[in-house]
Amino acid sequence: MALEIQRLNVRKVIAGAQADFAAGSLQVCTEELARTLSAADERVRQVNVDLASAGDSTRIVCVKDVVEPRLRISGGGPDAGAIRVLSGAAVVTCGPIVGYQEGIIDMSGPGAGYTPFSDKQLVVLNIEVVDGLSQHEHEETVRQAGLRAAEYLAGAGSKVRPDETESVDWSDAPLDDQLPRIAYVYMVLSQGLLHDTYVLGENARQGLPRLVDPRIGMIGEIVSGNCVSACDKNTTYFHQNNPVIAELLRGHGRQWNLAGMVVTNDEAYAQKIRMLRDWGQTQKYHHDYKGFNYRMEGIQGAILRVKLRHLDAWTEARRQHAAHYNELLTGSGVQTPGEVGDVRHVYHVYAVRLAQRDAVQEALQARQIQTGIHYPIPVHLQKAYRDFGYTEGDFPVTERAARELLSLPMFAELKRQQVAEVCDAVRAEYARAA
Repeated sequence: MALEIQRLNVRKVIAGAQADFAAGSLQVCTEELARTLSAADERVRQVNVDLASAGDSTRIVCVKDVVEPRLRISGGGPDAGAIRVLSGAAVVTCGPIVGYQEGIIDMSGPGAGYTPFSDKQLVVLNIEVVDGLSQHEHEETVRQAGLRAAEYLAGAGSKVRPDETESVDWSDAPLDDQLPRIAYVYMVLSQGLLHDTYVLGENARQGLPRLVDPRIGMIGEIVSGNCVSACDKNTTYFHQNNPVIAELLRGHGRQWNLAGMVVTNDEAYAQKIRMLRDWGQTQKYHHDYKGFNYRMEGIQGAILRVKLRHLDAWTEARRQHAAHYNELLTGSGVQTPGEVGDVRHVYHVYAVRLAQRDAVQEALQARQIQTGIHYPIPVHLQKAYRDFGYTEGDFPVTERAARELLSLPMFAELKRQQVAEVCDAVRAEYARAA
């Protein structure tokens, strides 16, 4: 089912007699907001509310969290109903919890280019709590005040016609069986002094990892704990507006089937899933798990769409380089690749075989000629396939090939003189090693 996101574009934040929204301006009664937050939690002693706009000569310090104003208009959960969003505005919570530290936001000047949220219309809360609270109680008080303020402000636009409406649909059932099925691994907390991030109302320290609806952040179900700098750590605003999730949802059913989002705060678990998307590798060519090839990012796909136009010409150039290699290595004792029957080799790599492979490779490296090995460890000896029960010696031909294969430089832009230089070096170093 679809979640409807209704956006009001906030271009200015101003002080006024009451909370209101009109013609792109968010009006805030700072005294009323402060009273509302103080009355909602007896642990709050005092709240000072300030407003800051992009371009102001203002630096905001002791930043703990940043929250986009959002309000549930109808429905419940991420799979139904609508939420109202004040796009371009944000609530900033500030104050010393574990000392004078954490993030800054510069609204103008050179620092504005390096601090997120300097382009937003900000409602800044400096929250003081009563004496006797623990650091975690202090953190919770500030966090809850920020969330309440965001909902309060979003309510100012609840009866205004939205500027933009977006329907975000998702189902965990595959929409097209021909498309790859993927999941997004979400590391919700990378660092932070109090380490409190909340997922579906629970502290992320408990109950993770879990597979969830990827839209839960949009409805405020992933909340950063305070002591999370707006400069370099995951804020609640980021969880509400995660661009990776938005892109994955746009491609669901068109480019891939999005199975869901794996939320974790466990680096070891996240690392294992990263390995699974990269052939189960712990390091290059060392496969601990049977994995997949899901490494392409959007920017890589965009570049490859352009490069595909040149594929035929580049393949022909590689074939010409391979023929030149074969010609110049004839009689050297080095075994060169060939073509069988009507098969047309594209020479993704140009791999030769030679008995003293390691010595020759080291000598070529000393000559600043880069080579590769495709591949150094046979499949039956990889950790990922130990369950088959094979050991060294079971496939002697394969194992010998893995010891002898050496990939020489190969790319479409190679020059004939460069091929000749590589061949001269290979012939000389192979003869020396022999």
